[in-house]
Amino acid sequence: MNHLLRTCKCHWEGAENLHWGRALARRPFAPAGTPPRFAPDAPVVSRHLCLELHLDFEAERAWGTATHECEVLAAEVRSVRFDAVSLEIGGVRVNGRAGAGDNDGRQVTVTLPRAFRRGQRFTVGLAH
Repeated sequence: MNHLLRTCKCHWEGAENLHWGRALARRPFAPAGTPPRFAPDAPVVSRHLCLELHLDFEAERAWGTATHECEVLAAEVRSVRFDAVSLEIGGVRVNGRAGAGDNDGRQVTVTLPRAFRRGQRFTVGLAH
């Protein structure tokens, strides 16, 4: 089998694979002895994102809607949070119906109309 078919072909220069050579030569980011930290498990994952944007170049403004198709990974969820630093949220929709959301300036917490269980999907639309 051709070795080039099994590796990243875009980083070859002559016989050198620059991609892996640079990665292996890097030093660790954290100092020795730093305890590991892991992100908490996500209760929900966004499987699809649909952006409907309107741009006004003269006024340097943008607005629109971000609709997330979410899948539940936890046993059950009753709310979902989205990052929203410096975003004004004009409205929330859950599965196409008006929903409730709280924007604290850092995150938008959307209260779901009912509990969703592992494997179930729902949509959340955020109007910006």
